[in-house]
Amino acid sequence: TSTPTSTNTPLATPKRSQSSKSSPPTRHTSTSSSACPQILIFSNSICKRIDEQRFYRGRTSKVYAKSGATIADVHKLVMECELKDPKYVILQAWTNNIMRESIEAIKIKARALIDATLEKFPTAQVIVSGILPRLIPETRSNTVNRLAHSLNDAFEQNCAQSRRVSFANHIPSFVGEGGQIRNDLYWDSVHLNNGGLGKLVNNLRKAIDNAFPIKYNQQPKG
Repeated sequence: TSTPTSTNTPLATPKRSQSSKSSPPTRHTSTSSSACPQILIFSNSICKRIDEQRFYRGRTSKVYAKSGATIADVHKLVMECELKDPKYVILQAWTNNIMRESIEAIKIKARALIDATLEKFPTAQVIVSGILPRLIPETRSNTVNRLAHSLNDAFEQNCAQSRRVSFANHIPSFVGEGGQIRNDLYWDSVHLNNGGLGKLVNNLRKAIDNAFPIKYNQQPKG
């Protein structure tokens, strides 16, 4: 598949971090049936280290994450989940498709995942977690981050058309003054350190707080 193009302005070329980095611990998840948490998170490795007990004070949470997951992998996690009736479902799935498929193909798969999630959890509010910028070599950064910027714009516009779907924009938290990507929030070119994870969690909490309120006994429309 040829590399897709975009007319959107690219994010600035990131600065490489000079600090020492260590790998995050592996998270093991299961899809066993039990009383449903109020928040379900389906993700690639970006959300893998989220602490379920501390993610949102006063609300129970469950993370289903797979390292290297594509949109299709996250779609499978959603469909295989045996839990029912969460109040919120967070989707983080897009990053690993960027260098493999065209923008239009990603949009189609993303729409299918969102629609399937809305149908599977008919009383839930769905949060589409945006693509984070990558700390990658300059020879590729203009392409990857420009495409991510374009997809985030498309996601945000599409989410605005449904009261049951909200968009969590992470870019303002990860791009500093002068448009430089904040390398102090990453432990490598893609994965977040504790500071970056904290930014991600705060953005997702805000998205939940700003989501359209749905009563548990009310079937939402649209």
